[in-house]
Formats: sequence, structure tokens, C-alpha cells
Amino acid sequence: MTLPQRARDPKSDLNQADFRFFQHKIEWRATHPGNAPACEGAETYQPGSPMKFLFPRLTLLSALLLVAAPLAAQSSTLVTMTFSPGDGGYFDDAPRHPDATGKPDFIQNGVRYGGLRLVDPGTPSGDYDYIAPHTHIRGMFQTAAGGWADGPHSWRDELQGARITIEDGSRFDLVSIDYHIVQRYHPTPPAPPGRSLFERLPWSQPADDVAIIVAPEVEIATPSFQDFEDQWSFYSIDDGSEFDNGDGTTDPSRPAAGIPMQTLYFSGFDNLDQLFIAQTGRETIFDNLVIRIHDGDSQIPEPGTALLIMTGLVWVGIRQARTRPGTAQ
Repeated sequence: MTLPQRARDPKSDLNQADFRFFQHKIEWRATHPGNAPACEGAETYQPGSPMKFLFPRLTLLSALLLVAAPLAAQSSTLVTMTFSPGDGGYFDDAPRHPDATGKPDFIQNGVRYGGLRLVDPGTPSGDYDYIAPHTHIRGMFQTAAGGWADGPHSWRDELQGARITIEDGSRFDLVSIDYHIVQRYHPTPPAPPGRSLFERLPWSQPADDVAIIVAPEVEIATPSFQDFEDQWSFYSIDDGSEFDNGDGTTDPSRPAAGIPMQTLYFSGFDNLDQLFIAQTGRETIFDNLVIRIHDGDSQIPEPGTALLIMTGLVWVGIRQARTRPGTAQ
């Protein structure tokens, strides 16, 4: 009786021919000690050999490790700027211009909150004020902010706010900031030709709808104010409430009394080396600025970029694993 033989899978990676090949190789090495075949690399990649099966997978694994290693090695630190000297913060005591006014830059937890003052922004002659940029940090906001905070305000044809950087040059993500609207706009602007010192810039954002604005880069001198405005991201923070004057009337220029500090959360402002922040109202209080500082010098790839790279590597690995010499693809 002849026993039926088990059918050999033609796609098997280790068939009889491969077995005879490796047996011959072992015998050759036994009779030629200290030598190696002239075509060692060619033998390694013979059709159907185990290395032919494993090589693309090892290549893919190595590539994935190269992508994942920087991500795994990176870490970050979440820090909060309270603008309080009592929390380890301090004002930069570096020499300033004799005509400089207001508070200097404030540094806390390795973060520099620098004064920002843009003169005639949105015009061809717009420029940065290098003489008197300043912050508005002070400890007189006990009711609204619970202590020290920054209070940027409007000032005629200027934009005042802050430029945020990291002292050691690290990159960072913007996470959140607490805010409180003090006043939306100046309620009684003087008649022409006089002008209020606290007149708002000509934002397209309505005067009764205050917004926090942020931008990683800003071009100050632009052909029109609209070109300047388009560089900023606007976040409306106004609840529309009106202040009760106590005589049966309300003041629409101010929000209702007793509104606690609110928190604005950001997304999309990641891996930055600087950030500009301001507001469109008469005055708004900023407090508890939270940012995530990237540890180390290397930059963290954007999540979308890392996913795209890994997806491409997976596709290449699958194509390599399925490819066999002599077969049409």
C-alpha cells in the first residue's frame, strides 16, 4: 500500500529545494573551513529562503523603531504662569530705555512673558515699539483674578499684549489661559476732533463681543488693517451680560458684576518657539497661563506627520513581504 503524500504548499518558505540548498551549504562549509561562499549575499536572498521572508519585516520593524524612538524619548513639562512674584516669578531687571514705561518682562518657570506694543499695526508704516514695550502685570486684581495678573488694554492706534517665549529656547504648546473682561469699550468717546486714549483698533470683531487673539507670527506693516487682522486667531470670550448701575439702568460697556474668572482652552498651537497674545476690548485680565514645554532640543513631530510616516512604512513593508521574484505585481 502506498501512503498518500501530504501536498506541499507551493508558497511554503522552506521547501525541499531550500532544504537541499542549505544542506549543500553546510557540507561546503565543512570542507572549506575559514572560507565563505563568493556570493554570500546572493545565497542569503535565494527565493523561498527564511531570510527572504524575514528581511522585509525586519526592515519595517527597524523603520518603525526609528520613528518611535524620538517620540518615546521626548517628554514635556506642564507649567502655569500666575504672574505672582510670590510664586517664584520675577520682573526682568535688565537695563531698559530711559523712556520706557510700565512693567518690564515677567519670567516664571522658565517662561518669559514679554511686553508687546505694536504702533500703527495694519498700515504700511506699522512697526514694533522698541523703546517702551511693557506688560500690565500688577497685584491689584483681588476681586476679579484673586491677586496678581496681567491687564492689557487698548490704546488708540496701538496693540498691546504679550510675546511668550521659553528662556532656554525650548518649544512649547499653548494649553489655556484664565480671563476676565473688565471693560468692552470706552463708553463715552469725546466728540471730534478729540479721541479717547482707550479707543479700540478697527477690529471687525464687534465692540460688544470681546475676543482673545493669538498668533505664532505677526507681520506688523501690512497694506491694510484687514491684512493685519487675518494673521490672528480670534476666540470670543464675551457672555453678553451688562453691568447693573443700581438705578434701573445698565452699562453695556461692562459685563455684569460678580462673574468669576473663566478658562479658555486652545488647540492647534503646538511646537511653537514664540506666541503673541492680546485682546480686542478696552481691558481684559489674563491669569494662570498654562503651557506645555517640550523637554530636550529635538522637535516633536506633529501627530499627523508621524501617523503618515508610519502608515507609509507599513504599506512599504506589506508590499515587500508580498513581492516574490518572477511574479507579476
